[in-house]
Amino acid sequence: MNVLKKCMLSSFILLFFFTIIPAVHAAEGQMYRVNVNTIELKEAPKDDASVIGQLIEGDKLTTFENNDGWVKTFYRGEAGWVHEKNLQAIHLNAEGKPIPEEKSPQSYKAITPKGGLINLPAERTKLVSPNLKSASMEITRGEENKLSGYHFIIDAGHGGKDGGALAKKMKEKDLTLSTAKLLAEELKEEGADVTLSRTDDTYISLDDRAHISNSSDADAFISIHYNANKNSKAAGISTFYHSSKHSKLANRIQSALVLATSMNDRGTKQANYKVLRSNRKPALLLELGFITNPDELEKIKSMTYQQNAAKGIVEGIKRHFLKND
Repeated sequence: MNVLKKCMLSSFILLFFFTIIPAVHAAEGQMYRVNVNTIELKEAPKDDASVIGQLIEGDKLTTFENNDGWVKTFYRGEAGWVHEKNLQAIHLNAEGKPIPEEKSPQSYKAITPKGGLINLPAERTKLVSPNLKSASMEITRGEENKLSGYHFIIDAGHGGKDGGALAKKMKEKDLTLSTAKLLAEELKEEGADVTLSRTDDTYISLDDRAHISNSSDADAFISIHYNANKNSKAAGISTFYHSSKHSKLANRIQSALVLATSMNDRGTKQANYKVLRSNRKPALLLELGFITNPDELEKIKSMTYQQNAAKGIVEGIKRHFLKND
């Protein structure tokens, strides 16, 4: 009987321990970065739950709840769950900015005569090797990524049931998404962290767009749009801001955009757009041309134009954050 009582007592203690003492998982309220190529965002904390979205490497999120290896976060106005094993904690300094991570030297490769690859050193060097197609080859390292440590929210205007402006079957929502993705890639090439408000044809309310920005550690929020006007001759690029504190950022991006695209300069303007007004981050709304102008439409729907616009925006961002005077 004593043995039976001891077994029952031990079982009770173990039950108490596992039900009362919480498991240690990702900290609630902690910021994390996605450290794999893509992860699915689930409706519930289980593998067979419905997928409500997808996050990509470099996306940042804040956790609000833990459940057996899953963490709960906010995504496009609703709760979602991801595996904590796919996340890496972001540590902040005293000013609330992410502490830059030490990066290992970048790996570079060269093609051998047989089509294989060989590793090259990370630093600038001159290589002489019979394995290379060229008998002598100089590898020049580009300078270190300048926007490393910065985080930007890139907002593709409209989406889903909100098509935005329409001209000749061209919908603004499609142009903004393709341009936003190109801009995100350009920023990542510069070492920046990027969050896209949408990555597909999804409707997101203006409140949710502002919430995505306000709940992040972003250095700036850039909303991409294309313009429309009853006057088919209206043309050019405009940049809007709400707070006068952000006029300098607007001016720098506007001037770099005009230079990169050779478009008409419509200048920067203060505006009361909700996505700007409700945003606590430096926030701009860019109108990258008029789809109601037939000549301009032919230009802005091309990948070349959108790529140039993306490069112009990045140049303006660099002028502001890296050469602020």
